[in-house]
Amino acid sequence: MAVATPATIDDLRAIPGPAELIDGEIVRTSPANNDHGAIESAFVFILLAWVRPRRLGRVYTGDTGFILDEHTVFCPDVAFVSKARLVGVAGDGFVAAIPELVVEVVSPTDLYSKVIAKAQRWLAAGSEQVWIVDPATRTIEVLARIGQPGHYRIGDRIAGPPGLDGFASDVAEFFAD
Repeated sequence: MAVATPATIDDLRAIPGPAELIDGEIVRTSPANNDHGAIESAFVFILLAWVRPRRLGRVYTGDTGFILDEHTVFCPDVAFVSKARLVGVAGDGFVAAIPELVVEVVSPTDLYSKVIAKAQRWLAAGSEQVWIVDPATRTIEVLARIGQPGHYRIGDRIAGPPGLDGFASDVAEFFAD
């Protein structure tokens, strides 16, 4: 029996359409649904409005691949990477920097255990916070590398990790129609 060799980052680059590389396996991803896309857009808009005038770094959308290791490239729904972490990172190809903030919007087909496992991988790789956004309950669960995790809902105010220099927003803003 032949043993399959793990897929590489170059293999991922060669395939069309959205996909991630998870422990050497290429996993295709589906397009976002209506709520998912609107919520993802709100996060990008709100974070960009804070980051750009302060020149803190970059905000990325879900089409961007981030290299965790030679066999893993994740595409978070939204990510923030500070200027400090971007020093020396090339402008082409997948991003070779770990975001301080990762936002994952839960899709109806997502298994919660897999979302948590991915969040833990981000934290282990060096992300400061992972925000798990649930459109159905309109809540944000924060997992943090340092500090206490939290659970936020409409009426709460949520603050960003180090690198976002004082960013905070009402949770309702991310779910506004």
